[in-house]
Amino acid sequence: MAYQRKTKDIYVVQGYFSAQYGWENVTAEETWKECKIRLKEYRENDPKHVYRFKRTREKILEGVK
Repeated sequence: MAYQRKTKDIYVVQGYFSAQYGWENVTAEETWKECKIRLKEYRENDPKHVYRFKRTREKILEGVK
C-alpha cells in the first residue's frame, strides 16, 4: 500500500493593511505558480499596501475530493 498524504499545501496571499489588523488573508491558491501570479497582480494594482505569500497545510478529509 502506497503512502497517502493526510494534508495538502495551500498558498495564501496575505496583505498588511494596518497595524490594528495585521496580516489578513486575501486569497488562496492550490499551486505555487498561481499564487505567484496573484501576488504580482496585487502588488501591481495596490502598491500602497504590502503583500506576501505563505504556505499553509490543510487537512484532507476522507472521501471528499
